Amino acid sequence: MTLLRPEWLLLWPLVIWQVWRWHRGTGQQWQQHIDAPLLSALMQQAGGLRTRWLRRTGLGALLLLPLALAGPALERPTDDGLQERPVVIILDQSPTMLARDIPPNRHTRARQKVQDWMEAHPGRPMALVTYSGSAHVVTPLTFDHHAVDTLLRQLDPEIMPRPGNHPVAALTLANDLLGDQAGDILWLTAALSAEQRTRLPELSASQRQLGIIAVSTDIGGPLLRQDGTPVRDGTGNPVEHALDPTEFSILADAGNIRWHTLTADDTDWQSVLPPSPLAEGTGSEDSTVTVDLGLYLLLALLPGLALLFGRGQLAVVLLALGLWLPAPPVSAEPADWFRSPDQQGATRLPTDPEAAMHLFHSRDWQIYAALEAGAWQQALQWLGSPETARDHYHRGNALVHLERYEEALEAYEAALEQEPDFEEAEHNRDLVEAFLQQQAEAGGAEQDSPQVPAQPGDGSARAGDGAPTQPGDGSGDAGAADDGAQALEDSIRRRMPETDASLLQRKFRHQYEADPDNIDDTGPVW
Repeated sequence: MTLLRPEWLLLWPLVIWQVWRWHRGTGQQWQQHIDAPLLSALMQQAGGLRTRWLRRTGLGALLLLPLALAGPALERPTDDGLQERPVVIILDQSPTMLARDIPPNRHTRARQKVQDWMEAHPGRPMALVTYSGSAHVVTPLTFDHHAVDTLLRQLDPEIMPRPGNHPVAALTLANDLLGDQAGDILWLTAALSAEQRTRLPELSASQRQLGIIAVSTDIGGPLLRQDGTPVRDGTGNPVEHALDPTEFSILADAGNIRWHTLTADDTDWQSVLPPSPLAEGTGSEDSTVTVDLGLYLLLALLPGLALLFGRGQLAVVLLALGLWLPAPPVSAEPADWFRSPDQQGATRLPTDPEAAMHLFHSRDWQIYAALEAGAWQQALQWLGSPETARDHYHRGNALVHLERYEEALEAYEAALEQEPDFEEAEHNRDLVEAFLQQQAEAGGAEQDSPQVPAQPGDGSARAGDGAPTQPGDGSGDAGAADDGAQALEDSIRRRMPETDASLLQRKFRHQYEADPDNIDDTGPVW
């Protein structure tokens, strides 16, 4: 128990004196004119037991008034220590996902299923892993489903650095992302070989559920690329693939694994994953919220105080108290009176981040809300001199939107120096590096290119009259630079444009070349 406004206890001597004065002063004005025995009889006749009890109730309420105004409060743990179990979604991008036995094709339907799952679990932390001949982390664990959906739309089997089918590496990455915490893994795939089946149960940890959705049918079909041409084997024959339910059933019997074929509704993932359980210990162990009990006590004392004052006097007393009590924000709703500032900010954040950033008392939440509201300068001001890797990361994001790309790159590098496994910082650093490299290449090409007249069919860069390019006329290049900068900013804000699928492709290629252990040379190609 704590007191939020202990200065109100200074009223207690005054209140005690006033109660004593009222108690002693009753009838004193008649003592000079009426004898004591007669006065006592008159007082007992005028004030019966009920009257005396009501008056004493009012005096007791007055004695407790300073305590109510002092704001007795209790601290209770918040729900920050309890959150939904994280889920790592593994998306198969092997050539088997190009079959069209599930229209328009297996891969498209698998992506739609991931989107359906995210829509049904807006507050559940998740990560996305993809694989073909090598496995890659698309996004680490995050609550930002919009960011995951943006990158999910860029995925395609043809951007993978190596064709193949290596789910063991993907499941290993999923377990690494979850670490020691309990969580679940949802795997969407079309194919499972006997060799893979024997290696998977040992990777399914006992504290988590592995659910598999088979994105294929027993009818099967040929594997077709995006342009409609068939995938051919080494002999030049078109490759066809169909569901083999036996391998999935044997795998499910061997470990803590469930599987289900793809359905049009949510039956598939509801059958293979637990129904949104809570994972304990993922938040701060000492995270508490203070509950002010003073208002409740004050409301309970009002009937007693009404016995001491007339109607008008009580209104004056309440008005005076209201001027001294801390007022809620002007825009607060009645329910906000019982919430801490951080709770009010969290409620406003999804719909009005600009208002939320002024409600938060937590510095970290202030910075996050400022970034969500696009208040980049305010975010930099609150960040000050960054100390943690997360601070450097947020600073880099703000600097990108202020078009201070070199400083942003330094901020991401500083974050990675403190936390080398900070994948979000690494991802954004790679985006900025790619953007700066493209700008440098574009500038070099502009300097090296000769001044030539416009050629037929080149009207996208010049006017249709075929006039030669004028020196210093960089309007087209400036427009391209602006477009590139905007694309980079949108990427940092998790709104990556469609053309940035090439960035994922380069990222996967770099990881593929840097980690030979992540490659399966023995498994099937499809």
